[in-house]
Amino acid sequence: MTGAGITRDLEAHGLRRPRLRRAIPDAPQDVPALLAAATLACPDREAIASSTRRLTFRELQHMSFRAARAWAAVGVGPGDRVACSLPNEIDIVVAFFGAMHLGAIWVAISKSLAPSEVRLMLDDSDASVFLTSDTMGRRLGEGGFPPAIRVLTVEPGGTGDWPQLLARCGDGPFDSVVDPFAPAAISYTSGTTGFPKGAVHSQHNMVLVAVGQRTLGRLQPRSRQGVVLPLSLLNMQLVGPLAAFLVQSTLIVLERTQAVPLAQRIAAESVQSFVGVPTIIHDLLTNDEVASEQLTTLERVWVGGAEPSEEFRRLFAARFGVEPANGYGLTESPNGCITERPGEPHLAGCVGRAYPTLQALVVDLDGRRLPAGEQGELCIAACADGPYAEVYTPMLGYWKRPEETASVLVDDVLHTGDIAIIDASGNVFLNGRRNGLILRGGANVYPAEVERVMASYPGVRGVAVLGIEDERLGERVVAIVEAADPTTIDAKGLRDHCHAELSRYKVPSDVRVIESLPRNAMGKVVLRDLRALFDEGAPPGQGDHDAR
Repeated sequence: MTGAGITRDLEAHGLRRPRLRRAIPDAPQDVPALLAAATLACPDREAIASSTRRLTFRELQHMSFRAARAWAAVGVGPGDRVACSLPNEIDIVVAFFGAMHLGAIWVAISKSLAPSEVRLMLDDSDASVFLTSDTMGRRLGEGGFPPAIRVLTVEPGGTGDWPQLLARCGDGPFDSVVDPFAPAAISYTSGTTGFPKGAVHSQHNMVLVAVGQRTLGRLQPRSRQGVVLPLSLLNMQLVGPLAAFLVQSTLIVLERTQAVPLAQRIAAESVQSFVGVPTIIHDLLTNDEVASEQLTTLERVWVGGAEPSEEFRRLFAARFGVEPANGYGLTESPNGCITERPGEPHLAGCVGRAYPTLQALVVDLDGRRLPAGEQGELCIAACADGPYAEVYTPMLGYWKRPEETASVLVDDVLHTGDIAIIDASGNVFLNGRRNGLILRGGANVYPAEVERVMASYPGVRGVAVLGIEDERLGERVVAIVEAADPTTIDAKGLRDHCHAELSRYKVPSDVRVIESLPRNAMGKVVLRDLRALFDEGAPPGQGDHDAR
């Protein structure tokens, strides 16, 4: 089934309809309306700037109209899937807004993924068009594309199929008629079963992320907000363009994450805020070539993916005059849903309080809500009262995975799988994660996915993948391989096999080969007995310790 039929038959794709369809108070209801409101309010204000281009809100609106017509020209309509994987540039923002005008479903694909991972997502989503770079296109072309997919390319300097297509389309007003609650985007997250799962979101719940940030004071109107993490991730479209444009701010697209060029761009563009991961905070702080004067315009720095250490928070504040603030979110929520409040003192181990647009709660194994101070599974749900009562909706489900949808969505309550305590003031303290999820440099790595790939290598009889504490990355990925004869395992061949099938950040930095994995009476691998293999002073394993 393609196109508008998806909206009529969500259940066939493993999705669920929101129980209620409540309008967002005092805000646009969909993505095109959000951009239209900013354009009406300040048409000549700079909306977005990269190192190569700058557009006002009026110019960005006209480009989004062109993009909508360009998508339509290649046969895209409401409910059709359009995939995109591009570097940080204005092109990806324009393409996203164009797809939203049409009511198409945006398939966000990280540019760091391995070709096999990209092909899997293209095939799983049944995407009809893939917008990417020539480089990615060539890499994927070597292994073949899913049938019936059209590839469009864009390169810096305005070359490629997509810029040519845009140039042939008009930029006059485009009549956008979209259902805010219909499927609008698929964001893939690594699966606990070893295969990626596509979390499906509506325009309504994407816009609500930005509204939540505005409501708690995280967004400053008419400021200069940077986006350094990849816009090829749906999350960054929400906390980048949508959040900035909602408050009529300028979005500064930061193309490089390396400390020195990043600091140079922050200084040149007078960036006032950005969202990063602990790795970026670490590198800015520890690089002697970064001058404190380069970051004097920064007023807010938000950190997601994992918490920066208490020491690094203090050192960053002492050197640059701004203390990084914690936040928490997940692909299914979508994006941020808990954060520290601006100006409030930091509590050690706390990731903040729920956005004003939703509520966080903790439940026991039977799904019963627990009182303040008790530990249980963290859940995200709509507010019970107040201006945002019953407005929040989580994802519509996992694309074509009804059983997994049912396991995390219960009566419109999203079960995160994270273990937490919420105190009487609503402060959330995370105490662990189910399924052994590894947070490496702000990116999620599910052990099952890595184990599945490693287990297919000749001579491997069993695999255990886990995360080990790392000062820079938060956690690094390591693996223990079980082999009947450890001498038969070719370490280089095993790593080459992983690099061919996985993103670089998922490949274990250290591999230990042993004859037998420790297991309990039920045959489950006992991970606590394996961590000692990576303790300081343990014999070195086989791996690329610079795979960062």
